[in-house]
Amino acid sequence: QPRLGIRTINFMSYELAAKCEGLSEEDRFHTLNAYLFDQKGFQVLPKDFCLTDPKPWLIRNVLENRAGASLPMTLIYLHLASHLDLPIYFAKHPRQTILKWVRASKSVFIDLASGATLLSSDRLLELCQNNEGQKEIDFEGYLDILPYSKVFRAYLEKLYVAFRSSATEIRQVRRILDALLLVDGGHLQALAHRALLLKKLGEKEGALADLQRYFSFVDHSASPKELQVAFYELTQGRNAFPLPDPGPENTVLH
Repeated sequence: QPRLGIRTINFMSYELAAKCEGLSEEDRFHTLNAYLFDQKGFQVLPKDFCLTDPKPWLIRNVLENRAGASLPMTLIYLHLASHLDLPIYFAKHPRQTILKWVRASKSVFIDLASGATLLSSDRLLELCQNNEGQKEIDFEGYLDILPYSKVFRAYLEKLYVAFRSSATEIRQVRRILDALLLVDGGHLQALAHRALLLKKLGEKEGALADLQRYFSFVDHSASPKELQVAFYELTQGRNAFPLPDPGPENTVLH
């Protein structure tokens, strides 16, 4: 299935390149949008459709169903744009469908959720005032280009949230956490989550290594009780003395 997804995106890239041969940058942009949204019928699904179902987050499923959550759709769009030498990038914004097109005269912004339409100044301001339900927004570097490493990290975090509640996808969750820690080795939540997952899978040495790494950044007494208990069980044994009750408010998996 992953190979099928790669073949699909490669075919789309080459098909688009043939359509855009000899075209100007602006014409390549419009050709990309017509191809992806009109000819192929791709669409960004509303946020509510993607809260509990992991399928809209998997790129191969998005390619197959031609619909998906905002981040995988954005990654597909940016891949195709890059193949056409279009300088379009992910912009820092709570709405994860805002892209920045760096043009020679003046950069413009695109909303992928509305078929990659160009945003007027008024509409961009309106979207900037809409915090997508976030209580706090980091305005440092607002609307600047985000590096792909941060985009990919955000995608993996969303993918983890979509899969973590599925008891049948525990190996997939493991792969997601492995990838997340490759992108950001100091991701403390990912370290904690993987430690507990490895312990559950019976991989005690790996779990202990992750916990030791976690506690090199976080004071042991200030960490969630769930991690303290796991560390104790891996190093001392359950029956040595009574264990503290983790309590739902002190769990790391939230």
